[in-house]
Amino acid sequence: MPTTRIDSLDDERVRMYRNLRDADLARSNTHFIAEGRFIVERLLASDCEVESVLVAERQAEKIAPLLPDDVPMYVADDARHRAIVGFDFHRGVLACGRRPATPTLDSLLERATSDPSRPLTLVICPET
Repeated sequence: MPTTRIDSLDDERVRMYRNLRDADLARSNTHFIAEGRFIVERLLASDCEVESVLVAERQAEKIAPLLPDDVPMYVADDARHRAIVGFDFHRGVLACGRRPATPTLDSLLERATSDPSRPLTLVICPET
């Protein structure tokens, strides 16, 4: 697992974490940000692709053992971490994940019939 110290707010490797109040990321179809240690742990245990993790120094030792070898961890001091994110963020752990492709109805039904022990619940909403 590569660990990189972030010493500049302009470091391009942490661009996805900059100014998280920005609504552009919230509307992104390709990426999402997980916030907080337990949510990041759940993301790492999921099937979702994790692009990177940004941690405050105080969290690095706790998170490092959880990361797969191909997920970079960026470490910044608390002040720089808050400046990157754009608000006073005390949890000190963020991860950038890639949104999985939206499954088709056929693939959902195929998965449901392949394992009848797992119930399938669908919520269907009309398009407005």
